[in-house]
Amino acid sequence: MPRYRLVSVLLVSALACGDTDCPSHLVLDDETGICTCPAGTTAVEGECQSTDGGVPSDGGADFDGFTDPTDAGSDETDLGQDAGPPCVWGGVPGDCDEPAELAASASHACLRTEAGRVYCWGSNARGALGRGEASTVPEPTPTLVAGITATRVSVGTQLSCATNAEGELWCWGDNSYGQLGPDAGDAEFLATPTRVADLVADAIAPVVGGSHVCALLSTNELWCWGSNNGGQLGNGDQIDQTEPSWVPIRGLAGASAGSQVTCAWTRGGRGYCWGLPAALGDGSAAGTQASRPERLGEFEDIVEISAARLSICARHEGGTVSCWGDNSAGQVGQDASTSVAITPTTVPEITGATDLAGGNTHFCILDSDSRASCWGDNQLGPLGERPTETFLPPGNSGAGAVTSLASKGGYTCALRDAELPICWGYNDNGQLGRGTASFFEATPEPIVTPDS
Repeated sequence: MPRYRLVSVLLVSALACGDTDCPSHLVLDDETGICTCPAGTTAVEGECQSTDGGVPSDGGADFDGFTDPTDAGSDETDLGQDAGPPCVWGGVPGDCDEPAELAASASHACLRTEAGRVYCWGSNARGALGRGEASTVPEPTPTLVAGITATRVSVGTQLSCATNAEGELWCWGDNSYGQLGPDAGDAEFLATPTRVADLVADAIAPVVGGSHVCALLSTNELWCWGSNNGGQLGNGDQIDQTEPSWVPIRGLAGASAGSQVTCAWTRGGRGYCWGLPAALGDGSAAGTQASRPERLGEFEDIVEISAARLSICARHEGGTVSCWGDNSAGQVGQDASTSVAITPTTVPEITGATDLAGGNTHFCILDSDSRASCWGDNQLGPLGERPTETFLPPGNSGAGAVTSLASKGGYTCALRDAELPICWGYNDNGQLGRGTASFFEATPEPIVTPDS
């Protein structure tokens, strides 16, 4: 017995080409243009049967288990099925691709999703947004960076870098000091991701400073290259270089880089800094330069360091925070009458901090209530909904519940659970990701999605 499907893309296509003959068992429905059971019959268990219970019409047609497309048993997708909550960023319900990491520089920012996609926005003057070309016009809407699937992302002055699952490091943007590695040659900048030369082991995290780059390796070592005018590469000299060089510390857990300074902490809780910040934090005089790592006191409980432009803070086990360096806006936790703190000082009224991020003259922590609590200078709004000039104590930014922080320059961003990331502060290059550039926006608001 011949077998037919009542609803068939091939059949509909054939009819559209002029073949309007149906098999003898079926008739053509003029409204739908498909072959169906004759009047007075209906599809029952794959056959056309009389509505009065008689035998199948014209000997019956076996429809291979398919019934009339208007029946509940058709092969159409059940659109009423609950596939899960709507996606915040991308993907489809039940298979969302949500924000996983934020990275900020003074003039642009990038976001990594759970699936490894990277989106960037802000200044693109040297190709740091990875769009294939540079532009002096700010790009305030997040746009996908093609050609990279990332596991971590970090950004610096007109430069972005990301690692992938293969342990490779890819960078794009400014190359004035060889930040893109030896394979970039003499190019002033590259606006698409470029692989940095092979490292001695798999790279697990990029660490981008002002004009230098470091890579944390799977061996718990740090290798750095690029600008070295302050000794921020940690190799003992002050010569710029394109080839990665080893920083003489082992057992590292993480690192952070500022304009002319790099800091790192070990799995045992020790902290080290080198380069030219306002103060190294080792008790040496303000403005002391170090081309090799200097240990931060006797600490054995450091779990994170944030190196900003001229100030540095460390988060400790138990959630306290200590800071040192430039204190022109009280950002290291002392009264602004102290211009530079040469040793780490505990920031008052902080307990239970779980994340830390710093900009030019401000810092923020994620407190025990999942709020972004900030202190320092607020003239451009990086502290959020606080008085215009706010030094101490740390206070709620008004961003609501957040899960992690990113900050540089004069603004702050944060990830949120099941909501769009949120940013506030300086926005001259559209670095807040709101779709427009402006002077500054002190009220925390979500960034726009790429489809907005």
